[in-house]
Amino acid sequence: MFCRATWTNVTGNLSGQDIYAMMIYSNNIFVGDKTYGVYKRLLSGFTGLDDLTQRFSINVYPNPTTGEFEVETGFFEKEIKVKVLNLSGQFIFADNMANPNDKSSLK
Repeated sequence: MFCRATWTNVTGNLSGQDIYAMMIYSNNIFVGDKTYGVYKRLLSGFTGLDDLTQRFSINVYPNPTTGEFEVETGFFEKEIKVKVLNLSGQFIFADNMANPNDKSSLK
């Protein structure tokens, strides 16, 4: 799905390698892959955005929190590492998730 789309090359070519990071900012989606390339694309260029959102969904709740929270992920094909940062960019939590139905919590 990602490799067949037209992407703006920020730091290399979209290689078709595993995607390690994905971020939505403003009207763009950014992805980083195994080759350390970074690519961006307008969100409006996707069809089936609901499917994409469901496939890559990550929920952190409750939000806001005073300390305890849970991380819940949508569908994924390989183990993923979830990192949570606060609004100041400080690292709060990390966990490896191997199953889409996993829930992680910080207490």
